[in-house]
Amino acid sequence: MGALEAAAGPGFVGIVCGLASEAAAIRRGLAAASPRLAVRIAVSGADADQAEALARDYCEHGAGLLVSAGLAGGLAPSIKVGDVVWATEVVSGDPSAGGRYPCVPAVREAGGEAGPGSGFHAGPVAGVDAALTTPARKAAVWRQ
Repeated sequence: MGALEAAAGPGFVGIVCGLASEAAAIRRGLAAASPRLAVRIAVSGADADQAEALARDYCEHGAGLLVSAGLAGGLAPSIKVGDVVWATEVVSGDPSAGGRYPCVPAVREAGGEAGPGSGFHAGPVAGVDAALTTPARKAAVWRQ
């Protein structure tokens, strides 16, 4: 049994993505890596209320593990194209106002050994409602 299966327990893994292209890529990757894993993937669009509703629905219908997943650009200068970031926490809104949400260590550990040159990184990720489309905006979020 893999770490994702263990973390989900008897329930399924519920994944919420913002974009259909993200859901398709995650579906392909999971099918190759964990073909027997019970997974349900939903797309919320760029709509935080819809993402919350989907997450609540998964929880009410037996999800043993809830994942917010997506493909994104790295804000940390050390992250390269193709690297994987396993969140230690999600920072959303104003971090000083309590917008920090811890992540399940077992899921992070399923990804690989984080470290320089490994392609895997562990650390906080930013949850934002709109794309960070300029270097200045990305730098501002990175400084938070």
